[in-house]
Amino acid sequence: MLVKLIDIICYCVITISIAVIILSIAVIMGFEPAKYVKNNVSKVFASDINVEEETDDENEDTSEINPDEEVRSFVYDAIINGANKFYEAYPYALRKSSERVDVKVIYSNIDGEGKIAASVKEYNKQDKNDFLYEIITLDISDYNIENSEALTEELKTKLAADLAHEVNHIIMNDVVINHKTYDDRGYFPKWFIEGFAQTSSGPGTWFEKHIDLPTSDDNYKTSKKIKKDITEYVSKLDTLPYGAGYVATLYLGIKASGYDMENDISAHILTGLRIILKDIIDGKNLDEAIYDNTEFGGLEDFENYFENAEGDVIPFVLKLREGLNKNGAGSLLGGGIAIPKREVFMESKFDLTANNLSIDS
Repeated sequence: MLVKLIDIICYCVITISIAVIILSIAVIMGFEPAKYVKNNVSKVFASDINVEEETDDENEDTSEINPDEEVRSFVYDAIINGANKFYEAYPYALRKSSERVDVKVIYSNIDGEGKIAASVKEYNKQDKNDFLYEIITLDISDYNIENSEALTEELKTKLAADLAHEVNHIIMNDVVINHKTYDDRGYFPKWFIEGFAQTSSGPGTWFEKHIDLPTSDDNYKTSKKIKKDITEYVSKLDTLPYGAGYVATLYLGIKASGYDMENDISAHILTGLRIILKDIIDGKNLDEAIYDNTEFGGLEDFENYFENAEGDVIPFVLKLREGLNKNGAGSLLGGGIAIPKREVFMESKFDLTANNLSIDS
């Protein structure tokens, strides 16, 4: 028995020694364990909008343009506006935010027109300071805005909405990753990451593409086709993380709020999402936050219930679609999902009060 114990101890010592030697060699060669973890953690939050598929980076045209000062000024203001409205909607995120977050904007081609319009990713500065450094890339194929003459009011509104989506990711990177609440981003499924970001920008045309609700038909609520469309739509959390994920995130909000859907649902959704966000900022994973704040047994139970269109899922989607049918932007940052995009994101509505973002636009 003693011999076996000595053998086990020797084996452990040798194994640990080998691991230390390998790690030491890696560090000498420039490998930084903490940096490696941070880079890989941030990959899960690397985001793009207006596309539901991966792109081939090898074929990416990285040519850049240098917009004029008026364009840069608008982009700067739109980012500030997106951050301030997010903090207003989620005050706890502001309380937990870093003193400073650096944001750089690049105007470059990503993947051609009609696919990814904008993306954001974390980047490590060479001087290794403590500031979060994020890069927003605007696709010049979708935003031909080298000079201010191309920046129409319609395009400004769309761009401001898209930037609100990216700012949502940046703030989540800050209050979740930088505060070390998790070591494993896998606690966030993509549908929640992108769906939550869509609650800032609005769903775009996802409902129009997948759920056709003819407003002239008084009986559309009971239409078998509509119910079939909704059931098929909500079942695609994995393949439609932006569209179905947006609906699922809003539905999670209404469930966490404890309210019903008889009145305006926007305020109740926001109340519930504030509860969920506070919990995940404070260290819970999404599974725990759902378990603690809803009637569901956790993340998997919620996903199964939603994807199978059980209970009040279909009535909720109908209620949501009604608001969007009135030209609502679907954003929670403008006072309600039924508020039109031109009122939520038009330049005259920008909130440019001081915040913690340092922006190079």
